[in-house]
Amino acid sequence: MIPLCFPQQLLLRGQDSPDIQLLSYRPEIGKTLDPFRVYLFLEETYYAMVNNCQSGGMKAPIVLVPEIVKTAPKAPLELKKYWQWQEPKQTSRKGLRVCLINGGGGGLGDAVMFAPALKILRRRLKEQNSGISDIRLDVFSSLSRRTEAIMGNISGVRVRPLPLTLHEFTGYDLYTDFSGMMLEESFAHTHMTDFALNQMGIEAATVEDLLK
Repeated sequence: MIPLCFPQQLLLRGQDSPDIQLLSYRPEIGKTLDPFRVYLFLEETYYAMVNNCQSGGMKAPIVLVPEIVKTAPKAPLELKKYWQWQEPKQTSRKGLRVCLINGGGGGLGDAVMFAPALKILRRRLKEQNSGISDIRLDVFSSLSRRTEAIMGNISGVRVRPLPLTLHEFTGYDLYTDFSGMMLEESFAHTHMTDFALNQMGIEAATVEDLLK
């Protein structure tokens, strides 16, 4: 993910997602960032965003230090690290909310192969947190309508459009970032469901083939 803010307000028109109004914001040195006006974009869409701004006669977005995403107050824990806890992670919320950035990839085929991984993830989380019944997975996609068509009927899964604000991100307990996944060495030669599981910290080899 790349955290961005915009010198001027603009309307982001999605190719296969609802339009999103991006609020203007110029961070000031020494002052706390406004999380409602910092937007998290996919690495894959950043350069297209810059080109669109320039071609439209607008100033390019302001790129913030990537580390602010993980170090922001109340930032969620990465799923890969979550499974390393000896005891289930304590949460003050009644349920468990998981943010999946670019879950489902960029096409129908990717979404179809991601769907079983989401079901397996939710099942594993229930096993890890027997006292929590409300486990929700929010899949953020730049092609949200297309992804919704595949994943919309999976229990506990909600598909939302990208980008999301830093404020939204810090409202989750756990997250996995699938942006830039095509650059991963294992992407080209790993079954997509297995790839998704591995990225979420679940060893694909430990999951029965019938569940994939």
